[in-house]
Amino acid sequence: MKINMNPIKVIQHETGWQAEFRFSPDTKEVVKGFGFKWFPKEKQWRTNDPEIASALADAMNDHQAKARIAEVEQIRSKEDKEAYEMSSAKYPSDKNKGFIATIQAPDGLHYLEYQKAFVEWWDQRQSRFKTLLCSDEMGVGKTVQSCALFDLITFQPSGNEPRFLVVCTAGMKLVWKMEIEKWCPSLSITEVRGTKSLEYVPNDNVVIINYDLVIHHRKWIDRINCQTHGWDLIICDEAHYLKNPRAKRTMAVLGGNLGTRAQPEPLEPIKGRKLFLTGTPLVNRPVELWPIIKACDPMGLGENWQRFVRRYCGAHKGRYGWDTSGATNLDELQVKLRSTIMIRRRTNEVLEQLPLIRRQAIVLPENGNADLIRAEWDAYNAHEKVLKELEKARTNTNSDMRGIVRSLTDQQSVTWAELAKARKAVGVAKSGHTIEHVKNVIDSRGKVVLFSWHKDVVTALMNGLKEFSPVRYTGSDSQTARFHSVELFQTDKDTKLIILNLEAGGVGITLTGSEEAGFCTSVVFSELDWRPSIMQQAERRVARLGADESAEHILVHHVVLDGSLDATISNRLIDKQDVIDRAIN
Repeated sequence: MKINMNPIKVIQHETGWQAEFRFSPDTKEVVKGFGFKWFPKEKQWRTNDPEIASALADAMNDHQAKARIAEVEQIRSKEDKEAYEMSSAKYPSDKNKGFIATIQAPDGLHYLEYQKAFVEWWDQRQSRFKTLLCSDEMGVGKTVQSCALFDLITFQPSGNEPRFLVVCTAGMKLVWKMEIEKWCPSLSITEVRGTKSLEYVPNDNVVIINYDLVIHHRKWIDRINCQTHGWDLIICDEAHYLKNPRAKRTMAVLGGNLGTRAQPEPLEPIKGRKLFLTGTPLVNRPVELWPIIKACDPMGLGENWQRFVRRYCGAHKGRYGWDTSGATNLDELQVKLRSTIMIRRRTNEVLEQLPLIRRQAIVLPENGNADLIRAEWDAYNAHEKVLKELEKARTNTNSDMRGIVRSLTDQQSVTWAELAKARKAVGVAKSGHTIEHVKNVIDSRGKVVLFSWHKDVVTALMNGLKEFSPVRYTGSDSQTARFHSVELFQTDKDTKLIILNLEAGGVGITLTGSEEAGFCTSVVFSELDWRPSIMQQAERRVARLGADESAEHILVHHVVLDGSLDATISNRLIDKQDVIDRAIN
């Protein structure tokens, strides 16, 4: 028997809650059955009980959702199944070979097959969803995949100059700039710095801005949509930074009411097609996904917050309101996300396409450390000058040069000490940024091996990363303490981090982790050694022969300040190490 039930709205008034609906006998019985009473004078169905009102509202939301699902189930069933399969694709499909062939990397570079599969997925999904979520694991190459989209959009005949907005963390702006310059050399770039409002609208193809600056620059960001055809694509990197809907950075990007004098009216979301990037979509709890889901799928999963948190967060009313700290029906949630808005590939799923070790420089802005960087370069140049003079003197066979050689040798010791002092100051200055970066790596990939040089830097890192139960391995630690640190890192699942001095920990130990404690696939250098062989040996503490297959792809990050000595050295080191790898392997 078919029930003729109309939609019901539950509206709160000062005196209680009213049920509004277009009359039918079945609908009236439903409202009455939930405990609403008829008030003939006002001609209203009302209740003063919040539990009754909430129960009817939830039931209607559920009813309407089921009705909508049933309505489109047959139409979408084939599409959703295909989308689910594409959400973990390692290779592009045969049916789109012609389309995939249009994605061309610059000379000397190439997109991997799973990266081409990502572009295919985006092309298929973006016709239905204006905003999508790429949740590929760290190390898979979300930045490069975004560059592939830039290329795709740029070379599509539209008659308009392409406009892209990249919103990221402050520490990743330079990384994005370098990657775009490498993979999309035809695109011009503006990197936004400072809170001072721009008097002009940037004309470059790509604008890169960090989250904390968006709120200060919304006027010209919005003006892009008024004065041009608008943003072709907005990239929100590290999108888990948008997990709190009440945070200013979230409202600046996704809209909301800031409640300030400068912004009394609620902000609209930044207009334009969006792609969220995050390797950790569920940082702590499913509720943290809500702002992203709402932005991606406002008519599906993102339609009703209460229904979402009840279904996937085990939400219930507590003494101080809704408790949404739980996690329920996660398998179902993953299926729904993969069938609609999300793509996710794990590193171990695409290992056959990846090199054994993938190295990347994480270039941080100098952030007021220009004097330290200048002092470091001055010390380096002074040391190099003495070395050249010493080399020249040593090649002179004249006996009178012996005194000069001794003098230059003494000078070399002095300049080396000054250089070491300057490098330590830079290492300490960037330790805060290094800490934040390591936290992201641990959240995304688990255990991390962190190398440094100076004692003060090791101490700063240990203090800033206490939540991960770090252990240390340095020259000042006893042999017993070192052994214990390695054992804990290898066998204890709660010990997520080991911090090593390059000199003491670069050789002779294994730091692969284990199946019980979790494998380690990440190496971070907060300070560099300039000798490729030393860096290679340090990396091999993790990339050991005979390691489990899940640990074979190693992600190596060099954390450097923009303009610093290490920033210059890093690219040379990476190139030399890649050459060594190709020769050996």
